[in-house]
Amino acid sequence: AVCIENSCMVRGSKQGRNGVIHIFREIIQPADKSLHEKLRQDKRFSVFLSLLEAADLKDLLSQPGDWTLFAPTNDAFKGMTNEEKETLIRDKNALQNIILYHLTPGVYIGKGFEPGVTNILKTTQGSKIYLKGGNETLLVNELKSKESDIMTTNGVIHVVDKLLYPADIPVGNDRLLEILNKLIKYIQIK
Repeated sequence: AVCIENSCMVRGSKQGRNGVIHIFREIIQPADKSLHEKLRQDKRFSVFLSLLEAADLKDLLSQPGDWTLFAPTNDAFKGMTNEEKETLIRDKNALQNIILYHLTPGVYIGKGFEPGVTNILKTTQGSKIYLKGGNETLLVNELKSKESDIMTTNGVIHVVDKLLYPADIPVGNDRLLEILNKLIKYIQIK
């Protein structure tokens, strides 16, 4: 589908004598905040933002570019103690892998996908992530996005309430594995 910002065209544009009329599903509203600014203004992402800063990746979401971010809400980190959070922060390599798996180059609008077709994208971390659209829903690795197509000046945000982690990346140590098993509800299968 052809999309401008988060509004996608309806099939069947109308040809006129002096041009074409394109019908969109929603009013086109230009974005005014970056990925980082949009997350910072929403308290649902405070834990993810703190981990982003600990991984030295905050600037990545502020830079110009075209990104798709699968942003986990604080619900994804329910049950994680402060000690477990510190363990995760100490392993900067694992933390960066987790965060970069939630980010993919390019702007992918959920409403722009062919319904029922699985789309395979390569994340910034390097592994694949699977998206499927249909019935006004976006599935990310078979998990339903709670809110999709939040436009920013440098990309789009799809909200998830689970932490995503690629199965083909080693975890590091047993304590970190315990923490990730507690947090991750779905692991991408190779």
